Amino acid sequence: MIRVMAAIAAFIAAQTVMSASAQGGPALFPSGGSENTVFPIVERPEGGWPDVEWEDPANFCAPGAIATLRVSQIIGSREVYDEARAEHLAWYRDFGFTENDIVELPIMLPNPDTGVWAGASELSLSLHVNPPPRGSAVAIREEDEDAAAQWDAYVDKYRQSSKIIEEAMVCVQADRQFR
Repeated sequence: MIRVMAAIAAFIAAQTVMSASAQGGPALFPSGGSENTVFPIVERPEGGWPDVEWEDPANFCAPGAIATLRVSQIIGSREVYDEARAEHLAWYRDFGFTENDIVELPIMLPNPDTGVWAGASELSLSLHVNPPPRGSAVAIREEDEDAAAQWDAYVDKYRQSSKIIEEAMVCVQADRQFR
């Protein structure tokens, strides 16, 4: 767990992020009060984003060193959300993907009045480490009706129980152990 938190802290410090912020675009990390977001997003640089873009975000990081980071708000049953996450990883295993992992990290937030940290059970921070190549899951679902039905079932559970409020691709150390 300490290694994971160190990886996230290093990511934030390096500001290596490609974001799809729920606030309609990159946001600043506010310094206090109710304006805090749950995940610091890099502000768009003056003049816009660099001209370099990656069609496949995996090309930005070293091989095996990318993760999808999501912060989700639990809007339904935590149990249903946890089932969706387990079925999500099981889907990949059932269809031959073995090099990826989906890890959930507990979130703690400070009380702005007291500064005391408390668990935020209504939030989930997950890392999908080394996700399969872009488009590979789509190809399987297009060719296999059972695969598509299983995919839709766990996605429906996610939708019933949560709402993604932040999402970013992050680079992690390729040899990092997350469990």
